[in-house]
Amino acid sequence: MAEADDDVSAPGWDAIDAALRPIYVDREPLHYGTIIKRVMGGPDPLDGISIYQNLEPTPHWHYVSYGLTELYAKESDEKDVSGFGYEFTFRLKCDADDAEPPKWAISLMQNVARATTDHGSIFGPFHTLDANGPIAREHATALTAILFVLDPQLGSVESSPHGRFDFLQLVGITADELAAKNEWDSEKVVGLLARDNPLLITDLARRSLRDDPAIAKLIDESIERDGSSCEELYVDELGWKKGMLASKWTLTLGAGATESIARLIRGRTAHGRPFALHGPGRSVVILPDDQSSVEADDDGILVIRLAPKTAVELMLKLQPKRGPLKIDGLAKLAIMIQPTHIRDENNKIVRTIG
Repeated sequence: MAEADDDVSAPGWDAIDAALRPIYVDREPLHYGTIIKRVMGGPDPLDGISIYQNLEPTPHWHYVSYGLTELYAKESDEKDVSGFGYEFTFRLKCDADDAEPPKWAISLMQNVARATTDHGSIFGPFHTLDANGPIAREHATALTAILFVLDPQLGSVESSPHGRFDFLQLVGITADELAAKNEWDSEKVVGLLARDNPLLITDLARRSLRDDPAIAKLIDESIERDGSSCEELYVDELGWKKGMLASKWTLTLGAGATESIARLIRGRTAHGRPFALHGPGRSVVILPDDQSSVEADDDGILVIRLAPKTAVELMLKLQPKRGPLKIDGLAKLAIMIQPTHIRDENNKIVRTIG
């Protein structure tokens, strides 16, 4: 596997290398490239991933992707942004004498990249992605979700031949840390994670923040006091349509997202704050109000207004169980919970939720 061909102009690729040079100077990384590039019909969205061993402050592998920005030519109409506006990085704890980086992390980055290239999910700092299982499926780890942050060392490239872009670092977090992020404050949760780990290196053996009773108490008290700063949630399964009668609507949700949505109702709606759900081609906005209602706006977004009593009813009834869900306070809305299928890198179903 090789890097960009020497005889092919790749100014976007060069921009990534230039951002890495102040950290790694002239060190040659291990590089894993795709056999057949996506533009030529290959299955992998990333053209390649370079990996450096970084010994400071804790030994770790530093993975950097090539392929979500415009590597070769400017093709998008957005002249100020390169491609999707970001490349992924990932830092994985290792021993100083480790010779080769684990390959599962390469598959993880390719799979997360597919969420953007194949499903239209655009990520940014403090967004999350629930893996619904261990992020390294062959390892015993409590880390089951991805939190996106700006890479602490690489940050953003404000000017490149094809526009600006961020280095978005994938950070492994636990299910209850994901819940805390959605119910409380994203930056404060990241701050807790970074206290003794400033580069936010993923350690598969790491235990949850909540395993420390003092931190668990801090999080719980802060949720009750502050509510949630999470304004948007990206879910794989989200759809809605107008029913047979113009005043009736049907909302479809995946079972894997129900508990996260319930937490947002607790952390946002109960504190008088709106939030949005985004899925493939569809969006839903949930607003606190004096009266409950459902309507679609001129931008094709379903708007659900929740009175306090209805918000509590919906929060309590949202469970990861397949089937219809009736909310007494929303007579004009039918909610259908469908199973969430968890698939491996070969698209084989390994677990079903709901």
